[in-house]
Amino acid sequence: MKKNFILFIIIVICANSRAQADLGTYASLHEDQNKEKIEVEKMKKELQQIKPQTDKYTDELNNLTEELNENNITEIHLFVRPNTITISKDLNINSLSYNNTVPGPLITISEGSKVKVILHNQLKESTSFYIQGLNNTINSLPTKTSDLIQPNHTANFEFTATKPGIYFYRPQIINFNQMVNGLYGAILVLSKSVNFDKEFVLLFSEIKDKNNTYFLINGKQAPQIPPVNVTLNQRIRLHLINAASESIPLALSGHKLEIIQQNCSDDLEPHVIRDEITLNPGDRIDCEFTADNPGTWSLSSLKFNQVSNNGKFPGGIACVVHYTKE
Repeated sequence: MKKNFILFIIIVICANSRAQADLGTYASLHEDQNKEKIEVEKMKKELQQIKPQTDKYTDELNNLTEELNENNITEIHLFVRPNTITISKDLNINSLSYNNTVPGPLITISEGSKVKVILHNQLKESTSFYIQGLNNTINSLPTKTSDLIQPNHTANFEFTATKPGIYFYRPQIINFNQMVNGLYGAILVLSKSVNFDKEFVLLFSEIKDKNNTYFLINGKQAPQIPPVNVTLNQRIRLHLINAASESIPLALSGHKLEIIQQNCSDDLEPHVIRDEITLNPGDRIDCEFTADNPGTWSLSSLKFNQVSNNGKFPGGIACVVHYTKE
C-alpha cells in the first residue's frame, strides 16, 4: 500500500512538470505569433506608404509601353561609299553604292509602317537624299551651301508608308552624277491585301565608264541577270523602276502586261493591258501577267543599244522568264 502511494505521488509530480513545460511552450509560441502579427502590420503600413509611388511608376511604364507601340519605327541604315561592282563576267566598274551594293538594298516594309532612314555619308564629298514618290521625307531642295550631307556626317529621314507600291531612293538632282554612278535603290511597300501569287522588283539603270554606257537590271547586264522563275497559272506582279536617263520600251514575249498602278497613283480601273509598256526616266510601274503560256520567254527592252554590249548581243536590259515545275 505504501509503495503504491509513493508511485502515485511520483506520477503526479511528473504530470505536473510536463504540464508546466507545455504551458511554457504554448506561451513561447503565442509570443512568437504576436511578434509575427506586429511584423505583418508593419509591412502593411510600409506597403501603403510606397503604394502611391509604385502606382505612379507602373502608370509611367504602361504609358511608355503604349508610346513605344504607337511609335514603332523601322530603322534603316544606309552607308554611302565608293565601290567596285561586277556587272557581267570579267567586267568591273568603279561606282558609288549604298551598303556596298548596286542597286542599294531593297527596303521592304508593310503598309502603314513608320520608317526612319539614317544616311551615313562616307564619301569625300557631300551628298543628298530623296525618295521618289514620298515627298514628306525632305525639307526642301538642298543647295551647295545648305542641307547637304557633308562627308562623315549622318542625316535622318522619317516617313509613314501610307500607300502600297514601289518607290526608289536616290540623291537629289543637285547630286545627279552620283545617281548615275550607282546611288539608287528600291523601297517596296507591301499591301495589306494581296491578289497575286509572286512578285519581283526590277530596277533598270545605266552606269558609265570612260568609254561606254551599260544598261542594267538590278545591277547586272545580260546574260548575267537572274531569271524570273514562274509556275503555270501563277499571277505574277512586276514592280518596275526606271532609274536610267533614257526611256525604256519593255515587252514580255508570249504574254501581255496589265498595268495596275503607275508612279503610285490610284489603281487604274479598268486596268490597261499592253504588249509593250514604256517607262520614262523616273517612272515606277506595277504590272501583272498570268503565267499561262509555258516555255522560256524574254523580258527585254526594244531598243538595240539597251539590249547589247558595245553592239554585241546579249547585253543590257534582257532577262529570261522561265516556267518551272512546282
